Amino acid sequence: MSKMGAILFSAVVFSWGGDALTLEGALRSLESGNHSLEASRAKIESAEHNRKASFGSFLPVVKLEVSAQYLDRDLVLNLDGIRESLLQMQSLDAATQQNLLGLIQGSAPLDANQSQAIANGAYQKYNQAIPHFIDTVKTQYHWLSNVSVYQPLFHGGRILAGYQVSQAKEAVARADNAKQLGDLRRDFSKYYLQGALLHSSIALRTNALGAIAKHRDRARSLVEHGMADRTALLRAELALAEGQTALAEDSMKLASISITLGQMLGNQNPIDIADLLSSPPTELPESGPLASNPLVNSIEAQGKVVEGAAQAKRADFVPEIGAFGKLELNQSALSSLEPNWIVGVKGTMTLFRGGGDYHGLAAIKANQREVSAIKAEAIEALQAQGKRQGLAFVQAKLRYENQGRQVDLAEESHRVCALRFGEGQATGLEVVDAWLALQKVQLERLSSAYEAWVSLLEMSWVSGSTENFAMIWKEAQK
Repeated sequence: MSKMGAILFSAVVFSWGGDALTLEGALRSLESGNHSLEASRAKIESAEHNRKASFGSFLPVVKLEVSAQYLDRDLVLNLDGIRESLLQMQSLDAATQQNLLGLIQGSAPLDANQSQAIANGAYQKYNQAIPHFIDTVKTQYHWLSNVSVYQPLFHGGRILAGYQVSQAKEAVARADNAKQLGDLRRDFSKYYLQGALLHSSIALRTNALGAIAKHRDRARSLVEHGMADRTALLRAELALAEGQTALAEDSMKLASISITLGQMLGNQNPIDIADLLSSPPTELPESGPLASNPLVNSIEAQGKVVEGAAQAKRADFVPEIGAFGKLELNQSALSSLEPNWIVGVKGTMTLFRGGGDYHGLAAIKANQREVSAIKAEAIEALQAQGKRQGLAFVQAKLRYENQGRQVDLAEESHRVCALRFGEGQATGLEVVDAWLALQKVQLERLSSAYEAWVSLLEMSWVSGSTENFAMIWKEAQK
């Protein structure tokens, strides 16, 4: 393979195993193939489920509780002391009544022994008839099962604030995802523009090498016939070697960029850049409002998170009120002193926590001021960046238009020089220098077009409309 063939082979090495993609098609693949975006989407899904979970705080909490208990002994309620007193009183009453009945019938009064005998008989009779006042309240081993319900009625806005915080966190996750997508689009597009610049410069350098190689061959023929100085041949050889080196460097840079683009797409193979660097738009596209920038949206959502946290903290200064209920399923295990079910309303309020509530609320208010300042700073920075990029676009566009005239003049200069060389009125050095001057101006014009496109890309990022950049690029390719 000749040296020129090796250089041309290196110019297309970046396409090994690659797929030619336009910027619009590549950005569509970026959204589905990039792994960092996949992680960001998982974060959104997590925040969405957390929001749905926080909604459950508005609903009642229902619990089923089952427990098996083993006590050190049976719990017994012993009221036999009362029973014994009653038996004694009733026995004495029976003896008294018997004595009174005898006196009424004219019998002699009962003596102490007789009264005691009657009382003892009555006691035995009552003792057999009346059960003992002993009850086993809890057996040593038993199990319980109950269903309890708690319905929040008023928690000082804490539940609503918690739900709003979860909504704001979801908004933060979505804004961060949009920001990450915008940053990836910007970075990917910038690499793509670099590749398009190199793609175009390779085409220019290849064309220039072909022309210089033809002039070198012609100069060699003239030198061999003694019609030209050897200096012209050496100058052509030097220009050809320098051009081949520059072409090889651009080819390697393009191969490296194609690998980077493939990696950003989640692709193992490098990709081919299908587009050449085109002329920038004639007019500066109208930029969108800064409110569309995902960074601003993310900061605003973070402000809502802090606002919700402040509302939740204020709830520490008011009571919590809720309704509750409980039903025992194993009612056989309950004693006569325990209810089968219970319902009610309860309220709790923390009276003193060492000043932590006050200072915690003050800290959150400071966070609110911090977020507000960060947002103002971000908006000012984005506005300044938008203005700077607008000026850079105008400057690059004006330079590109002026260089168009320089290209025309350089082409005419080379054409005239080539004609004069053919007529023997110009040296080979002049022809080579004319080619190099033309190539230099063409490359500088490509660089100006690249700078204009980069400025336009940065402006689309500032306005949060990086997806529109691909449409503008597509229109310019037509």
